Amino acid sequence: MEKSKVKIKQVLSREEVVTYLEDLLDGLKSGSIVVSRDDEQVALEPAERMNVEVEAKVKKDKRKFSLELSWYDDQESDVSISSEEEESGDVETVPAEAYEDALVKQEEGETPAVRDEAKTPAKSEKTPPATTSPATRSS
Repeated sequence: MEKSKVKIKQVLSREEVVTYLEDLLDGLKSGSIVVSRDDEQVALEPAERMNVEVEAKVKKDKRKFSLELSWYDDQESDVSISSEEEESGDVETVPAEAYEDALVKQEEGETPAVRDEAKTPAKSEKTPPATTSPATRSS
């Protein structure tokens, strides 16, 4: 997929901000968000499940509220994890929801453990722990 980005920074009245947020809400409900500025435009189709990040800060005389929504286009597919090449359909399948939860935990600095309880031994059975490095976030 081609990369495209529209970034808008401006000072608006509270009423104008409310109008923007109402337009965003309408887009989320309808399943189509279009952001445009001059001749630039990005059209998004929000998924049914999304990562949501909310941040509120007070620093001296400055107040800040941030809302970030993110999602992947292909959330309905299963993710396969294996240490060997696929031969006879012996690959364990992890539901996409469990994978997404693990990604969120990794973004939050936690070490995710994605496993199918029926097929993967518990940690007490001397299995090596999963190792991941936290995702690097840019501010």
